[in-house]
Amino acid sequence: MKNHVQYTLIAVFHIHVFAMEAGIGYMGILKWVAVVFAAGFIGYFGKYLSRLLIERFHRRKAERISTPQPIEAKTNEYDYKSEKKKLKLEKKKAKKVGDS
Repeated sequence: MKNHVQYTLIAVFHIHVFAMEAGIGYMGILKWVAVVFAAGFIGYFGKYLSRLLIERFHRRKAERISTPQPIEAKTNEYDYKSEKKKLKLEKKKAKKVGDS
């Protein structure tokens, strides 16, 4: 633990010396820290938002694919055809009975 504290103090000292030599005050350092922090904040939540949007897109796509097509149209068409066949057979039977 002592090594981490020592390395942190050394890093802070080097930043202080560099800033003073470059003519940058503490306010300049704080502004850059704030800019870097804001960029990281925007980047993190931008990535989070993009993941949410992609997940939402995939979920909607899966719902569209998994939704079954209405079967009623096919059964109605089938019922219509079967009824038509039944009527045709009844007409043939009636015609045969009438011919006999």
